Amino acid sequence: MTDKNYREQITEYDCGPTAFVNALSYLFKRSDIPALAIRHIYKDTLDKPASVGTSYEAMTKLAKWLESYKKEDFSLNVFIKESENVVFRGSGLNNKSSCGVLFIYFDDSSGHFITVLYEKGDYIYCFDPYPRIKIKSKKKEWEWLDPQKFEGCNLKIKRDYINEFKSHEIFRAGKQSERYFVLIRRCKK
Repeated sequence: MTDKNYREQITEYDCGPTAFVNALSYLFKRSDIPALAIRHIYKDTLDKPASVGTSYEAMTKLAKWLESYKKEDFSLNVFIKESENVVFRGSGLNNKSSCGVLFIYFDDSSGHFITVLYEKGDYIYCFDPYPRIKIKSKKKEWEWLDPQKFEGCNLKIKRDYINEFKSHEIFRAGKQSERYFVLIRRCKK
């Protein structure tokens, strides 16, 4: 059971800001998330035409701003990982003080941002802000989850599957040159 309420995106194109809002919801109590942080999430993203959404550049700008913004109960370190540096090894997301925003493919042509909450066993556990679609993985490379049973996660993806440098298949991080991940760590008081 989780006390976190992650958000679904409200349009086809706001997965980037929604994934960031969900990351902050994972890392902080609601009362510790500054309104200015939420304002910047929406102000700095959605920089592409309405049919595309958010660029890597906008996500990077936002991540850097969030890292520079400090309040008494709100402080982050961010690490932008690209290309061959986006590989999950099973050790980077195993505590409640870190999570990330990952670019994946949703189909043959559509990119998408999801929130990666933790790694456990052979899987990474995520919250996909897109409303659940009625497809299933044939080989169990990924699986829809009940968020009430998996600490708010609605998706798990096999680490070996997401780490393969392949592109344009559902829930893959893409070819080496296409990969993008923002690792977010809450700083201790």
